[in-house]
Amino acid sequence: MIEAPETLHVHHQPSHRWFDIAIAVAVVAVSVGSLYVSLHTGETMEKLVEQNSRLVKANSVPLLQFDTGNVGDDGKPEIYLSVRNAGTGPARIVWFELLHDGKPVRNYLSLLPADAKLQEARTQAGIVTSGIAPSMMPAGEQRKLLRFSKPAPGAAAMPAWEHLDKVRQTLKVESCFCSLFDECWTTSASADLPKPVATCEIGNRTTYQG
Repeated sequence: MIEAPETLHVHHQPSHRWFDIAIAVAVVAVSVGSLYVSLHTGETMEKLVEQNSRLVKANSVPLLQFDTGNVGDDGKPEIYLSVRNAGTGPARIVWFELLHDGKPVRNYLSLLPADAKLQEARTQAGIVTSGIAPSMMPAGEQRKLLRFSKPAPGAAAMPAWEHLDKVRQTLKVESCFCSLFDECWTTSASADLPKPVATCEIGNRTTYQG
């Protein structure tokens, strides 16, 4: 009788099993590392986007400043009322009140005494006025709401000029303006910090018209 050949049994060496385990652990470690890197990269990108958004907004914030004086840019006597956007972005000025004794005035004539004979003397006096709201004011722009050159001695407009020179120092401002991102603030346009508001409502505000 022919005997059946014996079946050879292959015995795995312990070193091979450890190698397989090491490969499996390495694969898991690489997968975990890749997952961590992906999550960390995503978080970093979110922070970069947020920082970039803040930077864009910081470079787009307007800031109104009110100024008055009695000497013009050429060094000659001149009463002026001016507003400047000292911020880094355009200002959408919704309303702007010029207050005299706590009450808003519509134009410079409201700042004069009732007996001031300035209506007929306006052209000769060299008075230039300008409105400001509603309007868009670019960053760095300055607008003079009133320019009143000092009249010659004895001129009909001299009493009005002297009166305005005293009144201008008591004037206050209240205004509401917004950025291009529709972030809005109210301000006195002086050294105060603008106060954030949800929106600028005109309501019964009396905007200065010049």
